[in-house]
Amino acid sequence: MDMKNPAVGVWGNAVLLLLDNFTPPLFPFAGWWNAHALAALPHFISAPMIANFEPGFLWLGELPTEDWAGIGFGLSVLLAGSVVAVFFQHRTSNIEHRTSNEMAGHPVNIGCSALDVECWMFPLLRLTPWLALLAYTMKSGMVTPGRLIAPYYILLLPLLLVGARQSQIVRRAWWRILTAGVLILAFVVLVLTPDRPLWPAQTILSKLAAKHPNQHLISRARDVYAVYAKRSDPLADVRDLLRKDVQTVGFIGAEDDSDISLWLPLGSRRVEHFLLSDPPERFRQEHIEYVVVGGLNLQLRRTTLDAWLQKSGAELVVSTNATLKVSEGPQQWFVVRFK
Repeated sequence: MDMKNPAVGVWGNAVLLLLDNFTPPLFPFAGWWNAHALAALPHFISAPMIANFEPGFLWLGELPTEDWAGIGFGLSVLLAGSVVAVFFQHRTSNIEHRTSNEMAGHPVNIGCSALDVECWMFPLLRLTPWLALLAYTMKSGMVTPGRLIAPYYILLLPLLLVGARQSQIVRRAWWRILTAGVLILAFVVLVLTPDRPLWPAQTILSKLAAKHPNQHLISRARDVYAVYAKRSDPLADVRDLLRKDVQTVGFIGAEDDSDISLWLPLGSRRVEHFLLSDPPERFRQEHIEYVVVGGLNLQLRRTTLDAWLQKSGAELVVSTNATLKVSEGPQQWFVVRFK
């Protein structure tokens, strides 16, 4: 996740921030985009980003989720509209003011006095968050910058929204229409979000999928809501395979695999994380008898359960399937025991 080339980090993170924040909140073409976007990019753009960023840096979702969303499409459009409108208004008013002063014979005042602290200090204060953002972009190769800098948008915006002309822009009819549209979009997303849907999503989508079995979008939407409905306890079936008296269980999963299910009910069990490369002695030193192993993690490390069992000296107890992400599909999960 560390940026290898700081220059690529600056323009690459800028591309990702624009992409994440200007993606429409309802984006049904996300599947096509995720499959073709990387190939469609020119090589001089795609090659440096592949070499410096995590995989999946161009991935987008049909709906914004808390995993990757930034300030959002609506606010980004309002911000861009305000900045552009003020720029043209400022340019026009400056020309008119300069012309009127020159015609009246008055000198044109340009710049700040060195003793006028407010004149130069506050612009510097508004600039410093952008310098911090520059440092972040030079260091980070993570794929969700829009979400990662979310707490700091409020520090970045003053530089773009400073000036009395903003109070004129927000009174314009077009700006208020855009604001109403943003509120409507936010309400729609709030209702549809798979994390906490405010409509009977699974009931309606199940009926639609039964009536239209060949509609891929309906089937995918049904699967998404079904998976998110279990997101607070995604490995419940795996937990049920463990003996009730097991107080400490090992967990070997991929980076995004959640172990929360194995802790439930809270206070009944402790979960210790391990790597596939850990020697068998470490498990025994930690007094770990049972370990939950994710099949996706085995695939990503290009090994098999049999190979790992032979290396570690453990034995397979039982296995089941569980879906943590729709994009990954059902994955095998194994409960193994160290003899």
